[in-house]
Amino acid sequence: MFPRITSHLVRYSSAYIRHSRLVLRSPSRRYLSELPRRGQIRPWYRRFWPLTITVVSAGIPIGYVIYGKYLRDLFPLIQADRKEENIDENTESVPQSELDKLLSQTQHLLNSELYTNRSSAFLVPIRLFFRTLKLIVIFTPVLIFYFYQDTFAPHLYEKWCYTLRRSFELCGPCFIKLGQWMATRPDLFSTEFCSVFNELHSNAPTHSESQTRRLLEENHIYIKSSNFLTKPLASGAIAQVYRCKVGDLNLIMKVRHPDVQYTIYYDLKILNIFTRLLTKFVSKETFQWLNIEDNIQAFTKNMLLQTNLMIETKNLQIFERNFQKYQSSIKFPHVYLSLPTTQDILFQSYESGQLLNDFMESCTDPEIRKKLAYLGVNAYLKMLFVDNFIHADLHPGNILVRLDEKNPREPIIIFLDVGLTSSLNRRDKRNFYDLFRAIANYDSTEAATLLIERAPNAEEIDEQSKIGFRKEMAVLIEKVLHTPLKHLEVGLILRSVLDLGKKYHIKMESNFTTLALGTIIIEGIGRQLDPEFDFVNAARPFLQKDFRLITNTSVSFKMKFRAKLHNSTTINKFTKIITGVSKMAKSGVLRLTADKLYLILGDKSFGGGVSLWIELDPIRFFDDYIMDGLSPLANEIYIEIMFEELLRALKPAQQARLLKLRLIKKHNNPCLSIDTEVISSAMTERQFTCDIPIHLLAHKHW
Repeated sequence: MFPRITSHLVRYSSAYIRHSRLVLRSPSRRYLSELPRRGQIRPWYRRFWPLTITVVSAGIPIGYVIYGKYLRDLFPLIQADRKEENIDENTESVPQSELDKLLSQTQHLLNSELYTNRSSAFLVPIRLFFRTLKLIVIFTPVLIFYFYQDTFAPHLYEKWCYTLRRSFELCGPCFIKLGQWMATRPDLFSTEFCSVFNELHSNAPTHSESQTRRLLEENHIYIKSSNFLTKPLASGAIAQVYRCKVGDLNLIMKVRHPDVQYTIYYDLKILNIFTRLLTKFVSKETFQWLNIEDNIQAFTKNMLLQTNLMIETKNLQIFERNFQKYQSSIKFPHVYLSLPTTQDILFQSYESGQLLNDFMESCTDPEIRKKLAYLGVNAYLKMLFVDNFIHADLHPGNILVRLDEKNPREPIIIFLDVGLTSSLNRRDKRNFYDLFRAIANYDSTEAATLLIERAPNAEEIDEQSKIGFRKEMAVLIEKVLHTPLKHLEVGLILRSVLDLGKKYHIKMESNFTTLALGTIIIEGIGRQLDPEFDFVNAARPFLQKDFRLITNTSVSFKMKFRAKLHNSTTINKFTKIITGVSKMAKSGVLRLTADKLYLILGDKSFGGGVSLWIELDPIRFFDDYIMDGLSPLANEIYIEIMFEELLRALKPAQQARLLKLRLIKKHNNPCLSIDTEVISSAMTERQFTCDIPIHLLAHKHW
């Protein structure tokens, strides 16, 4: 056999050589014409095509399985390690532009995570198919139940919500998180639905100790068995936590469940495909205004952030830095940079304390409960107005409380689980501040116009919905206007605004909904701790730090104020009063009513208060006094002013024969204008004008 094959190859090779040499000189030679031409010989892969297909189809998967791990270890993981090093080095807040970019690239991230994991890429469609079948089996009875109760038995709606919640629990971590996220969107779902899903708990099974050790070894972390408790303290949908000890440090080790991220990636992929199909083939108005696809994209972004423990590490460092001055009463777990931290493992300090709900049941001291209420609200308001970096997963299960060892009557609050945060970009911040101003100044028309014009679906809102929304906003604001400040519930106002948006299909920005829900939760906790809790009073110091939050140009210049003093004796008395006040305080409030003028000095204690109250009678001081307040029901003006600047403006008035005070508009900002007329030594008349920038306090802060 072998000699024949050899002679056959020699024959054809020599023939090709002779052909190439003699084809031009003697093309009609007989021995050349008997040889087959090169194009007539079939290539080996065409002659043996069945064997070729078998080898290629079997060789690629086998080679991928054998050598794929080494290729991934050689290239992608090097870049991943570099990214992790960059995260450690940079402890600045995550820019909003990066978060927006992440939101727009969720599909790309999902595909990259699904097709670059440890399993074979060609198995991904198969796993997606079987996972989809499982979800269909679970949710088909729930869907049938929904159509039945919607058509024949509406009173069974709450039972359907419980059935759906149970189905979410059966589907695993992604759907558990989806249900918890849905409970935070009262602008999209009914009150009954949100209340049922608020009770959704993960009930996640714990993974074994051997799996934990395997994850530690894969991340090159080695801990002795005696150094950590083999039984986890708690287990969530994404990770479970252990108590451990490294040297003299008492730590919490947070370990992500093995391969839980891939289960979540599969479910996210299915959800995104389903929502795209639903949006494409179902053209109901409900689905248009709900904008399911964008909301699922936002949820996908949140899940991608929560599955990476490196993100939580970075957030902990930012929060700890932001609250460094208040660490004696407001704490976050400390991250030890000397210990390794990866996407799977996170080490943080162990913080002792009771869960907030347990503490509220056990603590009966009203003073401690009141301090804790203001402490929690102060922390949240600082995140919102000062840092613009907000804990977006606030609920009693993520808050611990303990009493200070040195001073047992001083509570300490600890915030946990900071994997999910929220920040406002410039546009969202402007929208939020403008809306807050309008509500604070009880301008229902402005508030409704802002919500309509700046809604993501502004072009799709019909005129009838706009009219109805404006009317109900006016009713809401009028109701709030007649509510005593102590009993005013900001959370109830925001929830009512969300309900109105849902009723008239006016879409709300997800960031606004997150902030509104956080405010609702934190105010609700404050009122549970202290029934007399005043959210507005607690928020006043933070609001006064931002000029835009306490000044409303469109409202303030509906007000009028003008006063004149013609008597030099009266002018000197007024100047002496301002001189004495300026020595006691740098700033205060000038309250103007129809028949009185008040100078109010506040103390520096928390929550405000009055240390000095001066009352002036306009009839005795002023020759001309005109004042039109905010509205007929609130016919007053409250002006926050710097007394030093007022005294400086009144300095020429010592020799003046006329003094005028006016409320004016200058460069689109409110000012108190001081005009003085003085007779010089040459008996000529001179006029001095000084415009003092002021803050017009909204009715809500009176």
